[in-house]
Amino acid sequence: MRIQLPRLAGVAAAVAVLAGLFVAGLLAGLHLDALRVRLGCYDLPAVLPLEVPLAAPERVRFAAVGDVGMGNADQARVAAALREVCAREGCDFTLLLGDNIYPDGVRSLADPRLRTVLDDLYGPPGKPVLAVLGNHDVHGDPLPQVLHSLRSATWRMPSFRYDFRAGPARFHATNTNCGVFEWRRLAGRLRKEEEGWTVVFGHHPVYAVGAHGDGEAPMRWYWEARLAGRVDLYLSGHDHTLEHLTRPGGRTDYLVAGAGAQPPAAAVPAAHPRSAAEVRFAHGGGGFAWVEITPERLRWRFHDAAGRVLHAAEKVRPAR
Repeated sequence: MRIQLPRLAGVAAAVAVLAGLFVAGLLAGLHLDALRVRLGCYDLPAVLPLEVPLAAPERVRFAAVGDVGMGNADQARVAAALREVCAREGCDFTLLLGDNIYPDGVRSLADPRLRTVLDDLYGPPGKPVLAVLGNHDVHGDPLPQVLHSLRSATWRMPSFRYDFRAGPARFHATNTNCGVFEWRRLAGRLRKEEEGWTVVFGHHPVYAVGAHGDGEAPMRWYWEARLAGRVDLYLSGHDHTLEHLTRPGGRTDYLVAGAGAQPPAAAVPAAHPRSAAEVRFAHGGGGFAWVEITPERLRWRFHDAAGRVLHAAEKVRPAR
């Protein structure tokens, strides 16, 4: 009987290759699942209840600031200015734009910084603090920041992504650590024609001129293709600056307010990356944004760490 050893060897080699590919695919799938969990890119079984009471039903006012979680004197200075402006001008809530706790987020609900770095600084006005995750937050476990909503009088992160309506605007909180996949989810959550204004907030900018520059190319391309014509205002952090950018003929105004723990003498890098958007304003010191939305008008200001106005702009709702 003749035995074709070369053929059997070839079959064995093919089986070994296929088995190797199967195992590699299985491990890659497990790795991707673990990555999704670590970044908060999965959907929680339920979204925690969220109430956003307004001082006036047809108007919403709020402050927005990111990159706050240093627990240092600069963060306390910006937070104090934010509270003063909110007390004077009115704020229904505050948006925290990610990197809530440096350098590596938290690993359990027992971490005292959830109270000392967040509640004690942004809670005193007694109004909700609505947060999203930044890249430093997902160095740890993102889930405790959600669960902290159940015990805090002010902190609210009902899920890793969530939506709510406040007066004449619809707000969409995003987890931009998930890259372009988050924009795909957002496109599905946006109604074809939303009533009133549409506001999106997340950690990573679409366009910016600070140290990080514009967002990753796939995110920018998807945004321009599917979202730019459906969003009036996008608020982000990540760059530790205050920035206002627009795109020629575009609907969206892009505000970067990641200066929540910056020293007052910081500067926008002289050799910052060139943005594909038009820069209307850029400032490197500490500060935050204050926004007011009515049915007819959306206006905003940047304040520095002393509460002084640095930049103001507005837009009137176009006929649609």
